[in-house]
Amino acid sequence: MRHWSRSLNPGQQDDWNVVHQIVVPSKFRSQVLELAHDHPWSGHLGITKTYNRVLQYFFWPGLKTDVAQYCKTCHICQVNGKPNQVVPPAPLCPIPAVGEPFERVLVDCVGPLPRAKSGCQYLLTIMCVATRFPEAIPLRNITAKTVTKALTKFFTTFGLPKTVQTDQGSNFMSRVFRTSLKALGVAHVVASAYHPESQGALERWHQTLKSALRKYCTETGKEWDDGVPLVLFAVREARQDSLGFSPAELVFGHDVRGPLKMLKEEFLDRGLSAKTNVLELVSRTRERLRDACNTAKEALSLSQKKMKKRFDTKAVVRRFLPGDKVLVLFPIHGTTLSARFSGPYVIKGKQVGNGQVRPRDGKVAAVLNYPTPTTRRELRRFLGMVGYYRCFCKNFSTVVAPLTTLCSPKVGFLWTNECEQAFLSAKSLLCSAPVLSAPDLTRPFQLEVDASAVGVGAVLLQEGADNLGHPVSYFSAKFNSHQLNYSTIEKETLALLLALQQFNVYVGASASPVVVYTDHNPLVFLSKMYNQNQRLMRWALMVQPYNLEIRHKRGSDNVVADALSRGLI
Repeated sequence: MRHWSRSLNPGQQDDWNVVHQIVVPSKFRSQVLELAHDHPWSGHLGITKTYNRVLQYFFWPGLKTDVAQYCKTCHICQVNGKPNQVVPPAPLCPIPAVGEPFERVLVDCVGPLPRAKSGCQYLLTIMCVATRFPEAIPLRNITAKTVTKALTKFFTTFGLPKTVQTDQGSNFMSRVFRTSLKALGVAHVVASAYHPESQGALERWHQTLKSALRKYCTETGKEWDDGVPLVLFAVREARQDSLGFSPAELVFGHDVRGPLKMLKEEFLDRGLSAKTNVLELVSRTRERLRDACNTAKEALSLSQKKMKKRFDTKAVVRRFLPGDKVLVLFPIHGTTLSARFSGPYVIKGKQVGNGQVRPRDGKVAAVLNYPTPTTRRELRRFLGMVGYYRCFCKNFSTVVAPLTTLCSPKVGFLWTNECEQAFLSAKSLLCSAPVLSAPDLTRPFQLEVDASAVGVGAVLLQEGADNLGHPVSYFSAKFNSHQLNYSTIEKETLALLLALQQFNVYVGASASPVVVYTDHNPLVFLSKMYNQNQRLMRWALMVQPYNLEIRHKRGSDNVVADALSRGLI
């Protein structure tokens, strides 16, 4: 026992002020801290209160340090944070100013809003990055077909941009939307997930748009879609502080005639402007537009520098390395404005060097030491961890098939011997995964593809100094229900298309012909049968951009791609 006096006066030794403490051995200290901090009656209080609570009954050397360390590493406290605690922002990264009007546009959707009498419930919003010129189009739905049609109508007025930036909404990521932009010669840039700051100008304008529409409905009592054109005029006419000009002035080259300009003309009793020569008007307008755009670009750069300097005074630089554990702020499902921290998540990575790519040794060790999952959530965590390295693993889908089936909520979670064998095989597969070759874009690629009755498989290869093909990445996929009805040659052709899409970042930019090894000739099939139906026509158009050289390889020799195509879920 240890006697300790709580009195502030060292000379005062009252019996009621003396605390009798038990000196706790090392093996019991964690239990004491858990009871003092994690117990429902303890309340997950802070360091000082937890320390004083323990000090009432127990003591050991370094108690304050242990309490502080325990509270700082408490998962519940980290996820929920302190009351009114503000997460320090990261340094600001301004988006570079673009000089040409409508060279780059931001696109997003707003809604669902209250349904108007016209049936509109959404808004398609568009903004030019250079001029901040906004557009809002009321829509009844925001399917890919509807959005593409409205966006095309906008392009017919202001011309085709070079780049369209969107978020990762399903309508923007659909094949219809991407194919339409590609047909128009417009590059599609996708913002990172859960990061609206990359479209900050458009997201900030959403706030102004919603506020103005709310005030319009309150003042007039009309439907919100009736006020969209009026709000757009007001925003386009207003001067942008960061640019120094109004969006309308940067686009049209003159101040638009609004209510205030009309009032000024009434005061000055001015009628129509004096007639000018057409050539002189065009020359003056062009010069004014050029000067205004250059001035706006300089003003925006200066404004961004001032904003960054002011913002970064409270910013904190964060650097994470593979293996670090982090908490991620995710929106709460079913709510728009609420979010909470989830995790911890481990930052993953690959070892790249000496022309090779391999899994990290630390991650392989973590997979080996992973305990047998007892819940569906633990199993999904394991599959997510090993699935990150599936590009290293041949026949990955076959090995984990019993485990992926067990992840379905329609199947009861029953850990059988087959699941245990698949669990151990998945560990062994990653630990014995081959070392992939780092791709060299200056050298030609080879592609082995094959299709079975249930799916496709492919491997991307590149010749090394030993004149042997070394794997760069593996790929396998399962056929959909309607694809299972294709003929053999159609399945082989689809295998080639899926492989080209998977490895497009490598083979799409290759200057040399891509040698494709297969036991069929899908290009001959497409060239002869492309006009038989629309599907084959689309396939033929998809293959045209690639520089391919088809070489026959017997199925018995094409073992890697054949195994990948047959071993599927």
